[in-house]
Amino acid sequence: MTANAPDPYLAGEVLVDAGEPVQPREVTVEALPGGASRESWMLRAGERRYVLKRDPLDELEPWSTREREFIAGRTAYEAGVPAARPVAFEPTGGRFVSSALITEWVDGTSSPRRILAGTPDPEMLLRDIGRAAGRLAAIKPALVINEPVPPHAHDAIVARFAAELDEFAPTRPVLALAVRWLELHRPPVRSAVLAHGDFRIGNMMVDGAGRLAALIDWEFARVGDAATDLGFFLLRPWRYGRDDRRAGGLGPISALLEGYAEMAPAPLEPAHLRIGEVAGQVWWGLYCLRHSRAYLAGRHHSLERLVLGRRIAEVEWDLLDLIERPPQ
Repeated sequence: MTANAPDPYLAGEVLVDAGEPVQPREVTVEALPGGASRESWMLRAGERRYVLKRDPLDELEPWSTREREFIAGRTAYEAGVPAARPVAFEPTGGRFVSSALITEWVDGTSSPRRILAGTPDPEMLLRDIGRAAGRLAAIKPALVINEPVPPHAHDAIVARFAAELDEFAPTRPVLALAVRWLELHRPPVRSAVLAHGDFRIGNMMVDGAGRLAALIDWEFARVGDAATDLGFFLLRPWRYGRDDRRAGGLGPISALLEGYAEMAPAPLEPAHLRIGEVAGQVWWGLYCLRHSRAYLAGRHHSLERLVLGRRIAEVEWDLLDLIERPPQ
């Protein structure tokens, strides 16, 4: 077994305590690939399979919390959003040492290249993705976020960007320009929504028929504007070279918006979606800078997250193009 792997017997105890029909002695643990920020493990218990997600043992200050991730996933699952069934949460100091959660296994693939190459009907998948975002837009974030919910989510998001810009990127004029653009382009006032926060190909399980099986990795769930998730979905890094298919490398934005309109409390206008895309670029740029600086400060030891800092040039290029381009 991998060094520092979760104890399989203790994992079995957690499953039993959660009401799962397993025997602790039959549980095995296997490392899963991927997971740049958190550890991921598969638990086998007879015919049953689960996913265990844990904070790295050497990370001093995790930027997100497994408890919020667990609550967000559970809330979405109960609201009918495609999501893995949540099973258990363990706090720091519990049976997994660092904070961790367990969800039921979902069959399918989250590999972006497999999804883009093997989906028989990309527009059908886009409509599935839009419907999932629409269901999310009906969830009140107060059910998940233990903090005051702002009356206008966009204004709160921009204020946070401005504060983080001063902290992480005071010498990045393109980011400052984008934040100012967001201040001047306010979407219609709507209720704040629960945003997945990392809504992209790679955090979506797609089944063998090319349909959306589950949204996964809820670690960045937060208060959002109606366009937070779909705007982020449009970012160029998640198209994997298929820039002629702006919606996740799969196809046209129209299919995404059609699915969204089927489930959301109100449709999303293209101008509002563009605001969400600019905000998504700023969020991604600040995220890249935050993690590269955290490595240099000794707060984590992930080389993969260190080199995210170099991607800020891509973000700035895309932001200038997006801000100057006429609305589509």
